[in-house]
Amino acid sequence: NPFHTFRQHPFKVVDDSPRMQELVTSIKAQGVFTPATVRPEKDGSGYEIVAGHCRCRGSELAGLTELPCIVREMTDHEAVQEMKNSNKQRGEPLPSELARLLDLEMEDIKHQGARMKDVAEGDIGKRSAEIVGENNGMNYKKVMRYIRLNYLVPELLDKVDENIKKISASTEQMMKLDLGANCPIHTKDEIGTLAQNVND
Repeated sequence: NPFHTFRQHPFKVVDDSPRMQELVTSIKAQGVFTPATVRPEKDGSGYEIVAGHCRCRGSELAGLTELPCIVREMTDHEAVQEMKNSNKQRGEPLPSELARLLDLEMEDIKHQGARMKDVAEGDIGKRSAEIVGENNGMNYKKVMRYIRLNYLVPELLDKVDENIKKISASTEQMMKLDLGANCPIHTKDEIGTLAQNVND
């Protein structure tokens, strides 16, 4: 049965990174020590990888055709938490990874009816951000600053991850933009201009 990546998996899997090269070398020499965690696809078409994306890719690069896995039935909420906890050993996430992770957690909380039971419909987004912040040691504003990074063009987001000093001023401008819920077209144009300024 085929493996599928966890929906909107926030953590990068980079083939030519030193970490991946070390993993491939280790797998070639000793195999995969820790099984990946997967859950059955709802339509029965295979398995969704919840934890172990790097191990899966590393095994492919090492020429293996099989990957040891633990199959677990998990709700979306349980899968998000398992994915988050399993990646703590990677160290501090990149800004882009943290932005996607916080967004994924917010969407997860919005679908937890019990936690949103007494929250007005118009306040669900803000309350979910507050809960995510409480779980990650951040205030509401910091969570939303990270969420807005998800609207950056890839070139600019890569530079944020690379921690290039000249990006700081443009990033601060980006954080002040009113993106709204659907990121209007004109805002994307403004973001593109910021990326061009950085590249220049």
